[in-house]
Amino acid sequence: MNTRYAMRNVTLLLAIVLVLGASAPAFAGAFIDWDPIYTWEPGATATNSPPGGELRGVGIISAFDDPFGDLDANDPTTEYTIYIYGAISQGTVTAGPPATEFYTTNYTGGFIEIYEGSPRNA
Repeated sequence: MNTRYAMRNVTLLLAIVLVLGASAPAFAGAFIDWDPIYTWEPGATATNSPPGGELRGVGIISAFDDPFGDLDANDPTTEYTIYIYGAISQGTVTAGPPATEFYTTNYTGGFIEIYEGSPRNA
């Protein structure tokens, strides 16, 4: 497998946006779609991520848009895999009344890598 794109030292929420850099036009939507993606964080639950936990994930890229428009996520001979790691939890914050609580977890750091491999489903 070849590493096609790697992004370093960015928060996961901004990672995809920051690829374009300061000279890029305003962000209008996602240009990399991953589906499915499976994430895990040792020690975390559906409603709590303890501070210091590391979020990891792996999945398949299902679509590309500009600036990656030259890549075809539906090419039957190639598969694009996304790997997320190194995102460190700042802990979960709960807001709202018990019947409609919202859980928010922010992460710092982290890496997103995309690999191109052949054959598909290798």
